[in-house]
Amino acid sequence: MSPAGPIKKKRTQILDAAAHLFATQGYSGTSVEEIARLAKVAKPTVYSHFEGKRDVLEALLQARTEEMTTYFSQLEIKGESPEKVVTAIIEVMADVLSREETIGIYRMLAVEGARDPELAKAYLAKAENSVEVWIESYLAKQAKAGQLRIEDPAWATYTLLQMTKGKLMFKPLFGLAKPPSKREVNKHVRQCVAFFLDIWKVR
Repeated sequence: MSPAGPIKKKRTQILDAAAHLFATQGYSGTSVEEIARLAKVAKPTVYSHFEGKRDVLEALLQARTEEMTTYFSQLEIKGESPEKVVTAIIEVMADVLSREETIGIYRMLAVEGARDPELAKAYLAKAENSVEVWIESYLAKQAKAGQLRIEDPAWATYTLLQMTKGKLMFKPLFGLAKPPSKREVNKHVRQCVAFFLDIWKVR
């Protein structure tokens, strides 16, 4: 294994540990020592990868975002139909957003972001905005090519994101329900895809 292998593995361990702790204990309730302990690395190892706890959070959100946008981009490069790409966007986002870890991080940002607005800004800059920009750009290109009947790509993007999020996250975010089951997520995906394509698919 090349030296890059173990280094990448430790970085992933740190991010996974941080995701769990931020979701269950909150940002302010989590220390670098705890992240290191759960990741099974030494505290100096965390600092060899990240400047501090905020840098860990931003890197975590960026990594999750890159996973999604990289997958979407690969589908576009392969020349998949807009219907397949839109379905994949909704499937991937629904899977990520319905995870207990993701709901916990959203809850943490909602609570602690009120005390520390920069924390919320870091989230928006590193996560939601990146996904939103990619989707809007993709929909705009498909509309220009005559593949989708979209006059306002920004509004279409907002609609797609909000309908995917809403039902999956609202009640769990406030502790009023458990995260949805796989069956519930699959049903939600089918409904979102059908609704989106019913409005904007070229006939």
